[in-house]
Amino acid sequence: MRIYKNYGFWGKTEIICAAVRTPKQIVDCATAGADIVTAGLDVFLDSMKHAYTDQGLRTFTDAWDHTAAE
Repeated sequence: MRIYKNYGFWGKTEIICAAVRTPKQIVDCATAGADIVTAGLDVFLDSMKHAYTDQGLRTFTDAWDHTAAE
């Protein structure tokens, strides 16, 4: 990313990470400052999975199911 700042391309150029194959690579691209990531649908969907997200959704759903209706 430094080269874009050094030569005045910052703000005029978008960085694309192409053919990303794992969720970790998506994180690595974002950390490096990429603007765009191309990945297969399976990789994208897999990147949304996390144990704490699943736990939070279960907790919310359980609380919602036990909410008294007016």
